[in-house]
Amino acid sequence: AHCGKCAEDCKEVLKQMEAGKITAASMVAAAETHSKGKAVGMMCDLEKGKMDADVFCMVGDKVQAVEIDATGKAGKMEEAKDMKGMGDVAKAMDAAKLTMAKVLEAGEAHSKGKALAVTAKATAGKASYEVYCLAGDKLQNVKVDDAGKAIGMEEAKMLPGNEEKPKPKPGG
Repeated sequence: AHCGKCAEDCKEVLKQMEAGKITAASMVAAAETHSKGKAVGMMCDLEKGKMDADVFCMVGDKVQAVEIDATGKAGKMEEAKDMKGMGDVAKAMDAAKLTMAKVLEAGEAHSKGKALAVTAKATAGKASYEVYCLAGDKLQNVKVDDAGKAIGMEEAKMLPGNEEKPKPKPGG
């Protein structure tokens, strides 16, 4: 097994998504309906050989992580306390009349791949997005602007996410 976030593991995630007939956009839609909120991020990876997806939705003033299973159904929902600034992202998306589905579409079209993750941040009232897509054997990070246009792309080594924090050295 790999790390769950590298291109090799992303192929397995996509295989399972295709088997369940689900896409990044359909997971976002399921999570928004389930949470009655607005998607501001998404993350798929491989956990113990199974596709694992969370869609992050703004619900009121809190970010809720909505679990999506391999059939595309929304399940457990819990507050993602460590996600900061997402209220600003949601406001910027509303102001730009932009949906997460549009952001995903732009990333997939630009990379000619399938979206597995999207991160967002807001600066000075404008949001910017990074859509991670698997195109062939390569993981691509597509930058998407406030208007939902792809503005650049570079190869990514792995999906973003909760990278392991380096452990402090003993006695240090």
